[in-house]
Amino acid sequence: MIGMAISSVMMSGDVFGFSPFITTYFARTLHSFSTAWGFVLMLFHMGLHTHAPFERLRKKADDSIFGYAYYLLFLLAMVMGIICFAKSSLWRNMLLLAKGNPPFETLRFYGEYGMITLAFCQCTHLIMWCLQKADGNKSHNK
Repeated sequence: MIGMAISSVMMSGDVFGFSPFITTYFARTLHSFSTAWGFVLMLFHMGLHTHAPFERLRKKADDSIFGYAYYLLFLLAMVMGIICFAKSSLWRNMLLLAKGNPPFETLRFYGEYGMITLAFCQCTHLIMWCLQKADGNKSHNK
């Protein structure tokens, strides 16, 4: 988060006249890197909050005839989010890999990042569910 703040001041150039930083390409690279990691950390945090609603949905789906449909939709949304993550330049920014500037299409951008958000929330839910199962198995073995 500090990297985002510093790099934004570095990129601003003449806006902050008191800034000792000179606008360089390094500032853009640092800003892309820090915002990509900040976005991923925010997604993990959001996934921690959505774990309980996903758990309630799973329990309701298990009790109904639509249980398989829930798992199919859950898996489909997660796979689409992972594909969107692979197609976006987010992972390139996280690893500081060189890239070109793809054309910006608003609907595609928000669609991709929406699916990435949903997929990360679902992955966090699965991690939490597995940890709860592992913890439950340990307590039953004692």
